[in-house]
Amino acid sequence: MFLLALLVLLVPGCRGDEVEPPVDPSDLVSTAADRLDQVKTFHFVLTHESGGTPLLQTMLLTRAEGDMARPGQMKAQLAVEAVGAALQLQFIGIGDEAWLSNPFDPTQWQALPDVAAHDVLNLEALPHVLRQLKNPSLVGEERLAGVASYHVQGKLDSAELATLVPSGAEPGLEVTVDLWIGKDDSLVRRVVVSGALTFKEPTTMKRTIELSDFDAPVTIMPPQ
Repeated sequence: MFLLALLVLLVPGCRGDEVEPPVDPSDLVSTAADRLDQVKTFHFVLTHESGGTPLLQTMLLTRAEGDMARPGQMKAQLAVEAVGAALQLQFIGIGDEAWLSNPFDPTQWQALPDVAAHDVLNLEALPHVLRQLKNPSLVGEERLAGVASYHVQGKLDSAELATLVPSGAEPGLEVTVDLWIGKDDSLVRRVVVSGALTFKEPTTMKRTIELSDFDAPVTIMPPQ
C-alpha cells in the first residue's frame, strides 16, 4: 500500500519533467511560409552589411523601412547611394503605380513609369522563397524581441531570391539563410541572408529583414 501511494506521488512529477518532442525544421519552415501567406500587413526593416542591393538600375539600396499591405502595396523610407551621394527617399507603390520623392524636397513626388511596388522589393514573395530552402536544420531556440523563437538555418540558390529583390539577384550562387520563427505563432520575425547574390558582390554580404506589427492597420495612399 505504501509503495502504491509513493508511485501516485511520483508519476505526476515525472510527467512534468517530460522533454518536448523534437521538431522537424522542414515542418517549421513550411508552416511559417503558410502563416506568412495569411498575413495581410506587416512592418519591415531591411539592412545590409558590406554593400547594398541595386535599385531601379541607377541606385544602390542600403536600408529600407516601411509597411507592406496585400495585395501589391508598399510605402517605405529608402536610404540609397546614387551619383556618389547618400540620399534619403520615400517610395510608394500601389499595384502597377509607383512614386518616388524628390531627395531635396520630400513634398515633391515623381511618378515612376512602368514600375510597381514589387519591382523595388517584393516581400510578398517571401513565403515562396522560404519554401525553396534546402536542408533546413534547427540551430536552437532563442528569444527575439521577447518572443520565444526557433532559429532555423538552410541553404538557398541565389536565383530563388530574384522574386524578392528583382534587380539584385543572379543565378549560380548559394547563400545561407537564417530564420527566426515564433514558437507559438509560427510568424517569421527575422530573415538573414548571408552571401553574395551577384558575382560583383563580396562574399561577406549580409542582408537582414526584420518583420513586425503583423496585421496592424495600414493605409497606403498615392502621394498628394
